[in-house]
Amino acid sequence: MSPNLPGQVIATVAQIRWTEQTENAINEQVNDVQSLENHCAVQNQQIVELAKLVADPNLASLSRHILVALITVDVHARDIVDDLKNAQVQSTDDFMWKKQLRYYIEGQDSADCVIRQVQATL
Repeated sequence: MSPNLPGQVIATVAQIRWTEQTENAINEQVNDVQSLENHCAVQNQQIVELAKLVADPNLASLSRHILVALITVDVHARDIVDDLKNAQVQSTDDFMWKKQLRYYIEGQDSADCVIRQVQATL
């Protein structure tokens, strides 16, 4: 990723964090049946906080565009978590989870971003 594309870097990191946090919530279902519900609530709060940032009249145009894009992706991600919760997903091996685009950091130096969906890897 290029440092000249801050929006792309932010969006990718957000997807990596969402994947990790969502998988943690799914795995925690064994001990806490509310874990996906709690994860959805945290996502809602994050969206509210981002919306407050966008409302700042002093926010630079580039920053506003980045935040609006991030909010759009976050709303979609929150809806996916809600779908997972409603489908009572209990495992990261469940197709409802596997069919999602999932972003991971992998590699010896932890610098490689890997994207997975079902059995495909990019």
